[in-house]
Amino acid sequence: NVHNKDLEVVGVLSNDVQDTINFIDDKWTRDLATSSSVYEFTALNKKLSYQTEYANPFFLLKIGNYVSFEYEDETHVFKIMSTERTGEECYCYCENLNLELRNELVGKFDSSETALTIEDYIKKMGLLEYTNMVLGINEIPNISKKLSFTNDETKLARLLNVLNEFEAEHKFTTRLNGQGKIETFSLDIFKKRDSS
Repeated sequence: NVHNKDLEVVGVLSNDVQDTINFIDDKWTRDLATSSSVYEFTALNKKLSYQTEYANPFFLLKIGNYVSFEYEDETHVFKIMSTERTGEECYCYCENLNLELRNELVGKFDSSETALTIEDYIKKMGLLEYTNMVLGINEIPNISKKLSFTNDETKLARLLNVLNEFEAEHKFTTRLNGQGKIETFSLDIFKKRDSS
């Protein structure tokens, strides 16, 4: 799906459905440690039966718009960060929605006097602020620790450090409603599984 800046579905790309824009060379690169990912593809323009600039998804592949797809019963949403148009092709470079976590900084934080839960740390440091993200599953709600962070770092780096201190794993989960808008974008926290 192609979404506008309000995440409303405005078009479909498909290699299997007639009267849609086709795409090639799609590549999904995931970093399991940070749960961040990049999606790249090249869309191929063609005349559609409903051809107008505002209805043809090819012309809606713009910086700031979004693309989404389903994989293993999960929705993955990406923001279009850059495009390159050459003739009848449009290459798109997209990043997933935890961008704010990678772009915003958080300062030092001291909780050496009081033990806090992982949810307390996330809230007190504002790690999910301005991300449209909520805390979803939390398998370690009752564990408390005294932690201190002495340097400035990105929200994502701080979140990963907090998760590491609590020996937890995480996953970002996106769910869209029937109109293609984000219903929930959540951070799910799990107990670290034994590697054996």
